[in-house]
Amino acid sequence: MMIINPIPSHFDNFEDLIKKEEEEKKKKEEAEKLEKEEEELLKKLEEIRRKKKVEQENLEELEELPQITTIIENAPKVEKEKNTKYKCSRTIHAHNDWVEKIVLLKTGKIISCSQDCTLKLWDLDADDPTIPVMTYKGHTAAVLGVLQISNDKILSISRDKTIRKWSILSGTETFCFTSNQPFYCILQISENLVAVGGGDKQIRLFDFSSVDDVLECGVFEGHSEEVVCLEMIDNNLIASGSSDKNIVIWDLDSKEELFSLDEHEFGVKCLKMLKDGKLASGSFDNTIKIWDLIEQVCVMTLHGHTGHVLCLGQLPDGRLISGASDWSIMIWNFTEFKVDCTLEGHKEAVNSIIVLSDGRVISASTDQLIKVWEPPDFVREIKEA
Repeated sequence: MMIINPIPSHFDNFEDLIKKEEEEKKKKEEAEKLEKEEEELLKKLEEIRRKKKVEQENLEELEELPQITTIIENAPKVEKEKNTKYKCSRTIHAHNDWVEKIVLLKTGKIISCSQDCTLKLWDLDADDPTIPVMTYKGHTAAVLGVLQISNDKILSISRDKTIRKWSILSGTETFCFTSNQPFYCILQISENLVAVGGGDKQIRLFDFSSVDDVLECGVFEGHSEEVVCLEMIDNNLIASGSSDKNIVIWDLDSKEELFSLDEHEFGVKCLKMLKDGKLASGSFDNTIKIWDLIEQVCVMTLHGHTGHVLCLGQLPDGRLISGASDWSIMIWNFTEFKVDCTLEGHKEAVNSIIVLSDGRVISASTDQLIKVWEPPDFVREIKEA
């Protein structure tokens, strides 16, 4: 018979021994890990100390080189880059339909008129210039033109065949004159005296000095189609443009045609008298022509727009600015017969432009918007004292 020896007494707590060995092993691994981390930290600390030492040495070297400061102080001053482009600084959703015309009032505020049958007064310097100061309602068709005849009175013309007088401050209509033809353009001759052109192919003079009546002072006849634009030449002469492609110069006293200019291929849409005494015209033939009125000839034709030229203005520096149905606004260099720059931002035809004395350009469009364009900000040349 085989006798099995009993398990030695020192194996009685075998499981406890195994646990103890595992704990000691774990402690050893943690100690080794801590030791490695301590070594890494010491290495990083040493690297930081080394970098600081290098930086201090570089600083000391710089302090020993005072000539560097002198070079910097005596370096030539570099002029900042000049901004030569107009920038759109504000967009106003002005009307619910085409904006046909904008005009500048004596107060500096803007009046706009639209195919939505309304006129609106705007203060571009207000805290919120996108909110109209006043809305003028009364027309029953598109409002095509507006002008100021006195401090508190404006006139508006419309396809509804009326000319309406308004109080600027109260927004109320004070008088309405009705015709048998729509009116397309209006021009102030003197206070309360205006010329209007329309579908009857005539230019008519009206005196609105009366509170509740209007006096017709004369008629100019000669165009074979509707008259769509008017411009003052001097105290005694006006110019008219028509769908018949002609520009006619009229004598205000005699009401007679002096001469006509007829080189456009399609109807004349806009006119602008320039500071040098020449006349600019924009046409449905996509061109702008510059006319010498003394010689009665076209001295320049500007090509650049790919759509009808609908409005003209002149910048304070004398350059011409134009808006067209190609959605663009162009600034022209007369010396080189080319476009200096193009202002793009409208999404439809640019119908009207005004230029403020500070160089800002205000534009109105078929896209129902009015845009304010800031002029280039030229930096003064830096000169040595």
